[in-house]
Amino acid sequence: MHQEQEISQYSGLFEKIHPWDDEEAECRCLFTKFRWNSDEELFQADGDMGIPQQIAQARPSRRAEFIAGRRCAGQAVRLLMGGDGCGIIGGFPVPNWPEGLVGAISHTQNCAVALVGRSHRYIGAGVDIEKVLTASEARDISWLVLSESERRRLETQIAVFTISLAFSLKESLFKSLPADAQADFGFDACELVTWGRSGDAMLRVTRDLGSHWRAGTEFAAQFLRRERLLLTRILLER
Repeated sequence: MHQEQEISQYSGLFEKIHPWDDEEAECRCLFTKFRWNSDEELFQADGDMGIPQQIAQARPSRRAEFIAGRRCAGQAVRLLMGGDGCGIIGGFPVPNWPEGLVGAISHTQNCAVALVGRSHRYIGAGVDIEKVLTASEARDISWLVLSESERRRLETQIAVFTISLAFSLKESLFKSLPADAQADFGFDACELVTWGRSGDAMLRVTRDLGSHWRAGTEFAAQFLRRERLLLTRILLER
């Protein structure tokens, strides 16, 4: 019973992600950590967030992820919009971003990240945070994450990190796409083309996505490792 009553204690600390030095007038990307305790008041204090019933009834860890991710996004909105930022991000399962903004949220275990950009500059924004896969996990999902042509092209470059990176980048790309393009998306809809120590990467679309992008279109992306975590993001320029 004690475990069921545990909730997340939010640290209240948001970090900019280096070396992602953004144009602060155009986008903000923030990272936060959260931890557990048994102080139920912390969860009750989030009543103004409008937590959906599916989350309110979920296991404590799921509620914690939701609260941390939405708070992280709210802080990014406030920083980007100044005094005009509401700071409360509603909507479920997809967030309802304030007018004039696009964004994305991701979380894993005790970490959350949010990316928010101005829609006059960006069509969409996608961000993902994952644990770097273990060798067995990578082996189990490699057939799903990498297309046949991708496996042939990468050949000896395929490793645990390559599979982890491809998985996370494709998640970020999916989140950045408008709804009609998401409907055409699958892991085989794009391929990892290049990546380097600088943290820059490139994805290439293998089939048309909605009415916006034709097969062969390339998307620039960024990634970084933080201990056992892998963070990726994509901002789609207009």
